[in-house]
Amino acid sequence: MLVRKAVRGDEVAIMDLIHGLAEYENSLHSVDNTATKLAADLFDHRYCEAFVAEVQDEIVGFALFYTSYSTWKGPCIYLKQNGRRWKRVVSGGRGCCKRAEMQSNGLASA
Repeated sequence: MLVRKAVRGDEVAIMDLIHGLAEYENSLHSVDNTATKLAADLFDHRYCEAFVAEVQDEIVGFALFYTSYSTWKGPCIYLKQNGRRWKRVVSGGRGCCKRAEMQSNGLASA
């Protein structure tokens, strides 16, 4: 399994996983986002960042995160993860790195 930062073009596979989860939860009607909007939010506006997990060149999971701000705690990360096979590797949030660790490894923007 390869885990890497999402790049433009991954948004279609990420949205497929989002739709799959929404369908499983009988909430497909609630998904308003599109691959086009997701690409703009990830790569143009940089509202969020994402990692994808690949197995044999197929994206099987993702972790999407963004920074929020708590008046009590300061900066925090909000993480959404989804994946057919990736949950075995990243479960219960244990796969989420602290933003400072990610930045020191060059994995997240400042």
